[in-house]
Amino acid sequence: MRVLLWTMLIFCVIVVLLIAGVLLYLTPGRIESIAERIVSENLQQDLSFTNAHFNIFNGFVFRDIVLSPPDSALQQNVLPIHSATAKEIAFRYSFRKLLKKQVLITSALIDSPQVHIMLTPAMADRTQDMDDLAKRSTSAGDSVISVVSLDLKKFRLINAGITVDATDSLGQQHLHLSDISISLDDISAPRGDVLAQDSLLYGRLRLDCFKSFLVFEQQRTEQNIKFSCTLDAHLAVLLDGLSSIKMTGGITLDNTFLALDEMLTITPGDVPFPISVEFNGNLDAKIGAAHMESIAVKIDDVPWLALDIRADSLFTTPFIDAKVSESQIFIEQLISIARPFVPDSLLPATYLHNSRAFVSLKGSAIFGSLPDSCNGESLTCLGKMSLHNFGVTLNRNEHFIKNLNIVSKASLLLGTNGVSRPDITTAISFDSVYVTLPDSQKVYSGETSFALHTILNSDFSPTMAAVELIMSNAMGAEVNADLSMTSPGTLDGLTGNGIFTLQDLNIAPLTQSQVHSTVSAYVELSLNTLKDLAATVNFSTDSVQMSQEQQTFNFAPLYLTSEFRGATDARLEHLTIRSFNASLNDFAHVELTGKAALLPQTDIELKHLIFSLDHAAALKWLPEKIKEPVADLQISGVTNVSSQARLTMSAGDTTYNATVQIETADLNINYQNDLVSLSDISFKINSRINSSKTAGVSLALNISEARSSQFTPSIFRDNEIALYLSMPDFETVHIDSGILNFPDLKTTGRMTGQVNLSHDMPQVNSVISLSQNAMDTIRLMPDIYYRGKSAITLQVNSDTSFAKVAATIRTTDLSVSLPNDIQMDQINSNFSLSQTVDLQNGTLYISPQTIVRTPTDGFVDYRLYRDYFFQESINPSWITIRRTNVGTYQVDNINAEAYFSAGTIEIPSFSLDIYGGNVGGSFSVTVDKDNIFESSYKLSAHLAGINSALLLPSLESKSKGLLTAHTEITGKGFDLVRGLDMDGYFNITKIESKVANNLLSSLDPEGKDTGIKFTKLVMNYGYKPSLMTFDIVRGYCYPSIYFSQPWYNPVRLSGGRIELARIPVATILNTQR
Repeated sequence: MRVLLWTMLIFCVIVVLLIAGVLLYLTPGRIESIAERIVSENLQQDLSFTNAHFNIFNGFVFRDIVLSPPDSALQQNVLPIHSATAKEIAFRYSFRKLLKKQVLITSALIDSPQVHIMLTPAMADRTQDMDDLAKRSTSAGDSVISVVSLDLKKFRLINAGITVDATDSLGQQHLHLSDISISLDDISAPRGDVLAQDSLLYGRLRLDCFKSFLVFEQQRTEQNIKFSCTLDAHLAVLLDGLSSIKMTGGITLDNTFLALDEMLTITPGDVPFPISVEFNGNLDAKIGAAHMESIAVKIDDVPWLALDIRADSLFTTPFIDAKVSESQIFIEQLISIARPFVPDSLLPATYLHNSRAFVSLKGSAIFGSLPDSCNGESLTCLGKMSLHNFGVTLNRNEHFIKNLNIVSKASLLLGTNGVSRPDITTAISFDSVYVTLPDSQKVYSGETSFALHTILNSDFSPTMAAVELIMSNAMGAEVNADLSMTSPGTLDGLTGNGIFTLQDLNIAPLTQSQVHSTVSAYVELSLNTLKDLAATVNFSTDSVQMSQEQQTFNFAPLYLTSEFRGATDARLEHLTIRSFNASLNDFAHVELTGKAALLPQTDIELKHLIFSLDHAAALKWLPEKIKEPVADLQISGVTNVSSQARLTMSAGDTTYNATVQIETADLNINYQNDLVSLSDISFKINSRINSSKTAGVSLALNISEARSSQFTPSIFRDNEIALYLSMPDFETVHIDSGILNFPDLKTTGRMTGQVNLSHDMPQVNSVISLSQNAMDTIRLMPDIYYRGKSAITLQVNSDTSFAKVAATIRTTDLSVSLPNDIQMDQINSNFSLSQTVDLQNGTLYISPQTIVRTPTDGFVDYRLYRDYFFQESINPSWITIRRTNVGTYQVDNINAEAYFSAGTIEIPSFSLDIYGGNVGGSFSVTVDKDNIFESSYKLSAHLAGINSALLLPSLESKSKGLLTAHTEITGKGFDLVRGLDMDGYFNITKIESKVANNLLSSLDPEGKDTGIKFTKLVMNYGYKPSLMTFDIVRGYCYPSIYFSQPWYNPVRLSGGRIELARIPVATILNTQR
């Protein structure tokens, strides 16, 4: 017994000594030194703190804790914690319970901790290595074994903050969250197998973030992001065993800021409302089941949607059932949210018809087992979006829509093999819609419904699609469309049909009231496979009324029918048009076949194109008002246009070729009951073009018979006009040959030339010649006929600045008869003329020098010096006419020489015989380069032995007299209305009384001029005129008559003459006309 007592006493003393030794050894300073050394050696970081209290039996209190980063930049942290601070760490526990393998923590406190975590690629590798080591040391089937029991009465984490900086090869990321608080109360965990004793697990946990500041920044090469907000969050967890875990919580974002590069910036002022989510639910961690009874999403404290989520068998084959149980998103709130993000200039004036219109997601759901390669299960996903009772007016009735309703549903299965059985259904309806287009055109529709149902395969190719559209009063029309398509899973096997109808569409609003008519259309589509497509389109109108320039034209109704047969492939890379036929009324018809391919290269081939136009039917369809100018025109026959073409485009190379033919058949034209009758007209155009930069065009016109009821009974047959063009490149046009042949008119023509289009101004080099050789008289009409030879040659040469036109006209023994009793007999001539045109300024080139440069402008000087002043290379143009009759006038032996060049017409010599007398002189015209009617002219002429009574037939006098006169006149302009700018004189040097009387009568046909009356009275008293002068000054004529004194009359005239009143020259010329 004594030994036992001594043994117990010794043991107690040893224990007391050990405790005393520990207490004496573990002083606060030593504890701080040990902790700093351990952290420095293992974590390579510096630790400092103030040991406010330490007791191995009941706990410790540390204050001002600082974990600093390594001193050297070459040292790397073992842990991702770069630095950390805390005001205080307090820990109270029971040492006595620890001896019984029980951990009793009466309280724990971490006050204001701030942790900075830095993640680098090297740190991520070390963290991954530690995770792999932990996974290898713990198998999935191990139980959770605790060697001690845990009883935590109270734990508080107050005002914590965390900062995370991550760096990788793509850029940098930064995260900061402040004011985090966590509390744990009455936490209890058993010793031993924790999972087997889960009923002994209980406690309460709460996490709070009140007005916490959250910042996230990302800087990457592809995009920069910055996000910040004020975060209010709370989470409460009640643990009563693993089978009973209850959670409630919520999160609210306010004062949100978001910037995505320069594309989008959202400031707190743009989103002045909070965004919040609240939830509560239960978790059974023992069997792996969870039920989130309510997840409510609120915007600006208004509920948008509520979610109900269930999960089961989370540890084996997870099964989830999530659905939107309630959802109402009001349009009015959506508009107010979106308004800050839209520029004011784009904001229309908006009026909502129904403030309770909303969008809903109710009915959307996801349920089923998570896909797994072993179980073959799949998730069913249902999406539903609906819009209810929406109506809006924009910009004060500029646009509006009434009672818009939309219901859209989508479903699919999501399994290990991907997506299967996608199914989409959409229904849209509204009462009316009204839209004002940018050109102020109004578009409207009444009650409308639209329905779409489609089923897709895993490749999202449609296996079934059905569309139905019904529109009432759409621009006054009724519209119906019904389309149904099915497919075995590939587009190649797509089959179906569709019908579209349009009835009584008023097109006047669409054409701004320029065209009035109603249009109806019927379209039918039949699809056996993509290799067999067929379509029918019928189009019709009632009478068409077209208004243009205060005129109205009424066209007959139009009827268009067309049929199409073709084929394509699933990728629409190839298209074949087997046949396309279209007819417009009974006057136009089109036939077309061809094919097109996009891959491997673009290849488009137009195999067959024919367009036919029936002339008589087309003329009959035209309005009477358009046909008024040709009301008596009758036309028959058909014009056919046919073409073949091919275009091939590959990488860096394009080839093409095309031909077009235009040809008439059975074309006959009759105007005003055979006034003009053309029979069996054949008009052909053949053209070709290809990528080798060559092209060609040929035109041929043949008229078998031409006649007129106003002409002679002769018929002009086999008339031909042909033109052949070629293009060796796209910059040069060769006129290879131009032919004109009118056999019965004895007329032929030729044309050759070249046009260069490589410059801004075309360069032309062309020659045109016409010849006529009528040995016998050719009578066109009873008073129009001709006989003789004539030839015309025209040559045009131009560059980019000037064009030179040269022409020659030759006639030999040409006789012509024209209406109004005009006949010219034996015309022989040779005319040569040339003119240069300034293409840049659009004016004629005028030479400052005259062509004929004799000492004086007189006729006699030219005849004397002609051979001296002119060489043979500058021969004049000349003309001789044996006789010319104009009404009762007859002129014989007309001879003239002329020069035409550089804007000048000079006739230095002309002569003619008329009524026993003759006329000779010269005449010249200098063309004004800006206005030909302002040209200058000069006349010098002498008249001798002319019978004045015949010269002035308007006098209708039977008296006869001879006239000899001379005139010199210069002037500018030919406008008789505005007056003539003319100067000069007209003197009658040899005059008889009869001549004077005739001239005075022509100047005053009505006999009202008192001066002329007095002059005639003086002549009756025996005074004989010895000279008559007509001085012309600025377009006015000042007549004066000089008299010889009769021997028997003693009365003398003052100055021996009488001066008459001035007369405008234009008046004299108008009187004589």
